[in-house]
Amino acid sequence: MLYNPIELGQPGKPKCPDKYDEDSTLICAGAKRLMLQISAQAVYVQLGIMQQGRGVGTGSVQWQAEEPYLPMVASLGRNFDAVRVRNFTPGAEAQVFVSVA
Repeated sequence: MLYNPIELGQPGKPKCPDKYDEDSTLICAGAKRLMLQISAQAVYVQLGIMQQGRGVGTGSVQWQAEEPYLPMVASLGRNFDAVRVRNFTPGAEAQVFVSVA
């Protein structure tokens, strides 16, 4: 299944937030690969799991521990149903592109 990527901090896109919000969260049931492109500043990435891979919005997500990432490009094999991103340092806006497969 194809999901729209999270794009934050690029021209014409929302800023990377200091607290998780709708723009920085993606529900992606059954995802197996996380592709990260981070520049400018570090971010926290948090993956979530839904019971039986289903749910109604972010309220049904069981969020895992936050993982800090410095600016980098990576492709990570994981099993997850949701992902969200926020600035590592409040006010220090990152540029982030997150896609899933």
